[in-house]
Amino acid sequence: TTSFSANVSSGTYYVRVRATNDHGESDPTADLVLVAPGAPNAPSGLFATGAGNNVDLRWVAPAGGFAATSYVIEAGSAPGLSDIGRFPIGNVLKFSTVAPSGVYYVRVRGVNNSGPGEPSNEIIVRR
Repeated sequence: TTSFSANVSSGTYYVRVRATNDHGESDPTADLVLVAPGAPNAPSGLFATGAGNNVDLRWVAPAGGFAATSYVIEAGSAPGLSDIGRFPIGNVLKFSTVAPSGVYYVRVRGVNNSGPGEPSNEIIVRR
C-alpha cells in the first residue's frame, strides 16, 4: 500500500511511515506535519516589546487559507512547549500582559471552527 486516507477531526497531526516485510519494520520516516483541512495557516512576524514585567505581543494574521476567528497564545518553559499555559485571546493581532520574572518561549496560533492551525514563529521573552 502506498496511500492511506482517513476521516479525522480538525487539528494538527504528526505522522510517521514505516515499511514492513517478512523481516520486520524499517526505521520511521521523519515526522510529517498534517493540518486537517479548514484550520488557519500559521500567523507570522510574532515579536515582543515592553519594559520591566510588561509584555506587548504583536503578529500578522495568517496569509491565504482559511481565516482565523480567534487566536491562542502558547507559553512554555522550553522551545516547543506550552506547559506554562495556552491563553485564548479572541480575534486580535496584539496582546499586552504583565508577566512574572522568567524566560518564556512564546508562539501564537490562529483558531477557527476547524480547530487550531500551525504555530507562528517562536520567540523568547525574558522578564
